[in-house]
Amino acid sequence: MITVVNMGYGQTNDTTQKAFNFASDILTHGEYVAYQYNVPDPNEEQMAIMIKMQASLAMHKDWIKEVLQNLKPGDPMPYHENLGITKDEYSI
Repeated sequence: MITVVNMGYGQTNDTTQKAFNFASDILTHGEYVAYQYNVPDPNEEQMAIMIKMQASLAMHKDWIKEVLQNLKPGDPMPYHENLGITKDEYSI
């Protein structure tokens, strides 16, 4: 189960909920808390990148599980070609 804690004034939107649903499909069973900060909705370019990344991660579920299990709290996910995006897209 992923609990979404909204840290901004807006509500959890459909895009955010889809991202958390995707994450819950690849995480091992357990309880997680995800903090959602008041961040603007992604623009068209960012949305296209997110869609490419989600498609690639769906094909690399074992890899992403291993990466997430080995991250320490607060560490960012490192860039890897399995993300399905370029280094430039990753930095956006």
